Amino acid sequence: MAKAAPVPGLNPDASTLANAARILETRLDELLDYRNCIEQPDAVYELHQMRIAAKRLRYTMDIFQAVYTEYTPHAKAYADAIGVVKVLQERLGALHDADVLVPQLAERLAHLLKPGYGNDRRGELVTGVLHVDFDACQGLLTLCRQNRDARQAAFARLQTEWRQWDAAGVWENLRVLVRDAAAAQFLPRDGATDPAQRLFAAVILAQPSDEAISPAQTPAETETPASPPSGKRPASSSVETPASPSSAASGSNPVPDAPKRAAKRSAKPIAPSAAPTKATTATTRKMSPASHAKRAGALSPETVHEIESQPESSGKTNGLAGRAARGRRVPRPPA
Repeated sequence: MAKAAPVPGLNPDASTLANAARILETRLDELLDYRNCIEQPDAVYELHQMRIAAKRLRYTMDIFQAVYTEYTPHAKAYADAIGVVKVLQERLGALHDADVLVPQLAERLAHLLKPGYGNDRRGELVTGVLHVDFDACQGLLTLCRQNRDARQAAFARLQTEWRQWDAAGVWENLRVLVRDAAAAQFLPRDGATDPAQRLFAAVILAQPSDEAISPAQTPAETETPASPPSGKRPASSSVETPASPSSAASGSNPVPDAPKRAAKRSAKPIAPSAAPTKATTATTRKMSPASHAKRAGALSPETVHEIESQPESSGKTNGLAGRAARGRRVPRPPA
């Protein structure tokens, strides 16, 4: 497959329509280089390259169709040209399918005929009429004839349509269309000089504004509500949960389960600059590892009392307390 021809004269500072005209003219010239193959039904390779050139031209036109539809008055003519290139690609594709399929069928036919001729294992000539599946060979021959006839009909139809397109000036009209659109520089309503510039402006305007948060405010102040006064709980922190049937029957307050406690904790507002007080820090520091283990339910109260009754200066007691904090079995201290 031949590589696509490079596009000369592309300029990043030029308009989209100007660069589109250069690209489309290059792809159109690639296609028209094979126009003489329309009169040569046996030019299999050249017709295949013409199909590839038509595919490149069609896909390139599809890319720029939105630009020519919105920013030029040539939307209908451009769409009609895309339709012509699509039909051309389909006609050439039908030719290529037959050119690829028939040789494969012929190879399979030769494989079926091979046991019916030549020499056998003993070096003697093959004799007999049962070595070849002639019904299968007849089916392959029928397929070959059908594809040959279909290709000839498709090629004749392609020749007729190509002559009609030439008479209507489809290819030259497409060239004039892209050149006129590049030279006219149609302006959109917002005054941008190029469709790409208008798209860029739309993207910029769609960005969120930074004025939603004033410079004096911090993210914590805008997202976290202020802490309520001491001794008072906000109304939003109370989460009403229905009592279970057992608790309603007994008349006692039910113990909230884990989802209820999580809901209450999430409802409590936290001050942005809340820091632990000295009393809280002191209480946390004075709590021993065994007390932590007791709160977690890892040790029984008797075991915790036995561990905490040991003198603090003993290194072994600290080791026992550490084991208790980690939830391991604590041996009884020696007498």
